[in-house]
Amino acid sequence: MADREQDKTAIREAILRYCRGCDRSDIALIQSAYHPDAIAHHGAAFQGNAWEAFAKLLSEPSPRLSAQHHITNQLIDFDGDTAWSETYYLAYYLLPTDDGGTKLWNVGGRYIDRFERRGGAWRIAHRIACHDWDRVDPIVETAPGSQEWIQGKADRTDPSYQRAIRATPTQP
Repeated sequence: MADREQDKTAIREAILRYCRGCDRSDIALIQSAYHPDAIAHHGAAFQGNAWEAFAKLLSEPSPRLSAQHHITNQLIDFDGDTAWSETYYLAYYLLPTDDGGTKLWNVGGRYIDRFERRGGAWRIAHRIACHDWDRVDPIVETAPGSQEWIQGKADRTDPSYQRAIRATPTQP
């Protein structure tokens, strides 16, 4: 049973690498979640080889100001070196509007994946990104002081890539 828990952890971490890669436009991180010959179905965005499709998609400029994927419920079933998972997600994209404002695109869906363990590594071999709902909300105001926080970025300039957090806090 301990081996299956390790397998589940490896699968969950692959999905989390994919999500972070999408949120930060990090093609290497996205590709690390997929086998090189993996097939992905993402509706109108693309269908086909995942590595090639994401590389093309991320080569184009993105209007996103910020992005977050949140993973919620997940089931994983195993059959030897193959696993099937259904992972619920919530994704949020902060986008500019034509009039200079911002809007929030909220998406709820599921990743329906077939994972394969090859060379000891669990990666996605086939994915269907299932859309369940979405909505767009205009941002009419933000909380007082929110602009004083360090702002996240939808690319590799995000503070999470700096890895330079001090070991001990400084006093004001």
